[in-house]
Amino acid sequence: MQDEYSGKWVKKLRNGMRQKEFCKHIYVFKKNGSECDTVHRNTIGNWENGKTSMPRDIETFLSLALWEYDHFVYSAEEEVDSDENMSGNRRYQHARKRLLEMLRLDLYCKNLHDALLIQVARGILQFKEVPELEKELESKLSKIELSTEEKNVYAMERNTVSISADLNRVRNVDELINLITVVHKNSFASSNRTIGVRFRNIYEQRDRYYKHVSLERAIVNLAPNYRNSYVRMFSSSFISREWLIDLCVHLRFNYEEVSLMLESAHMVQLSEYESSEKYFTEGGLMAVADNSRSFSEKSLNDKLIIMLILGGYMKDHGELPEYVSARRILESFSIYDQGASLVEMFYSTVLDSCKTGEESLDVEFEDIWKVFAATERYRAWAEYMDMENDAVYLDDRLYQTECEGYEAYTELNERQITRVKTRDEIQLMHFLVAMYYSVLLNKKYEGKLMDKDLLETKIIIGTDTSLNKFIYGFFSTLFGIFIGEETIYENEKGKYYVINHVLNNKTRALDIGETLENIYEAIVELSDQENADQK
Repeated sequence: MQDEYSGKWVKKLRNGMRQKEFCKHIYVFKKNGSECDTVHRNTIGNWENGKTSMPRDIETFLSLALWEYDHFVYSAEEEVDSDENMSGNRRYQHARKRLLEMLRLDLYCKNLHDALLIQVARGILQFKEVPELEKELESKLSKIELSTEEKNVYAMERNTVSISADLNRVRNVDELINLITVVHKNSFASSNRTIGVRFRNIYEQRDRYYKHVSLERAIVNLAPNYRNSYVRMFSSSFISREWLIDLCVHLRFNYEEVSLMLESAHMVQLSEYESSEKYFTEGGLMAVADNSRSFSEKSLNDKLIIMLILGGYMKDHGELPEYVSARRILESFSIYDQGASLVEMFYSTVLDSCKTGEESLDVEFEDIWKVFAATERYRAWAEYMDMENDAVYLDDRLYQTECEGYEAYTELNERQITRVKTRDEIQLMHFLVAMYYSVLLNKKYEGKLMDKDLLETKIIIGTDTSLNKFIYGFFSTLFGIFIGEETIYENEKGKYYVINHVLNNKTRALDIGETLENIYEAIVELSDQENADQK
């Protein structure tokens, strides 16, 4: 077979089946393997149309290859005289061949997660059964007491052929569990720590910052999302490819180091897009990842809720928080789970009044915020942002490294603020509105508001209703005041405005309080509008 791993291949596999039906058979592992779910039908469409690159995770590819075997290769006549093992092994060998042809990768039988995927390919397990069984087996393997020296010996032991042969003879789940936890227990128990050991070794090979910094300190400062989960590399059989690459990039691994880690973890190497656009420059140096682009998939109301949460957080601080970077805040909503769960909670709790038909605007934003900010989930997110529990690890120079590429979010044009008394509030508003720019326009703020940015704002928000016109007018004014180029003035009420030289008048005056009130009003009215449309 000479098919390329592309959208054309996926469309060929779908063979006219509706996307919403086909997607129910294609799997993806989420939250580092703790959940197995099917892909969304829009994802299938995006692959086929080339809007998004094909997935590089092995689980999704494997489900595609197995679908191909079951619907295009399998022959019932050939299986008549075959026992179940031979039939399952043919299915596995087909998937393995496709994996080698298209991704140049093989399943590694001494890795627990891959061993379970082999049994999925053989028909012994279903994809959905893997997370729970893997967790159960990891728990049993963790109780096997081996010295560090013994773990190293077993991890490097040349018994791959025998383990592979034994896995191909497994007839049911009980035999599989016995093989992993009894027959080859030492090999599987030791292999779980291999990725972590190799990661630390690669990290220690060169000083990538202003001085030698321990792995733990570097993670707290540059990859805080992983400060509690990075130990998985030393104890878990499943580390997702996306997880590993993201950690490497945040720690400033270069192209060669990331490639070496992927090879060590038996994962697919970087695609051309990942190596030349997403993560690295042409010279192989780490590029500042523009994760703000992940906001493009969010609805306008989701974006407004994110802005409200960011604004409430900043208002509570009253000034620009120390050691809080725009990158970390934006990533918490664009690529990590913390922010997404906050948006979901805002919908389910704060906007309940919209769903019951009550007059939502009778509830003041300040009252809503007190309830929301007191929730355990919000406090956990705020503590993650503030890094108070990790104060002993914080480092000024590493913080500067963390902010590289995002300096424009905090840099003020001194010429613009000669007419204001309270520099700290202007600094805070500039930082906040620059993040609003990224959330709304799906791109990084580079230090200048362009005419095309306002045009994009108009397109994204729309002007087809009076509400959309209000929202667009509000944001064009907000952007013009706090990230524009005009001199900022302060009125007698402590609010800020600029002079509109086209109309020769003052713009509307805004401060953080009125900004949040306007965003809250837009959220509620949009939600009311959506509920009315559904009735």
